[in-house]
Amino acid sequence: MLVVKEDNRVIYEAPLSRLRTVRLERHIALSSDLVLACAARGIKLVFLDWRGVGVSELSGTYQHAVVKVRKSQFDFINSENSCSLAQEVIKTKIKNQRAVLLY
Repeated sequence: MLVVKEDNRVIYEAPLSRLRTVRLERHIALSSDLVLACAARGIKLVFLDWRGVGVSELSGTYQHAVVKVRKSQFDFINSENSCSLAQEVIKTKIKNQRAVLLY
């Protein structure tokens, strides 16, 4: 659970399973337990500057979503639908190239 406090008063709570990214503004203190919990779940911690622009990012070595996507892509290559997808991509690229040339 991510708990945000101000003056020892809880102002926000969220389960870590619902988070993908946590953005931290200046003058925010965080615990090492939070950093470890976010790293274990693949949650990125983004540190913002005074303008609200991200200047640094921490992410753990666990990249659950990336691994699942790559596995699904490799599984799809061996499926029956891979040829039809390749045909559609090629047709669309040819149509797009034709439109560019006609322009």
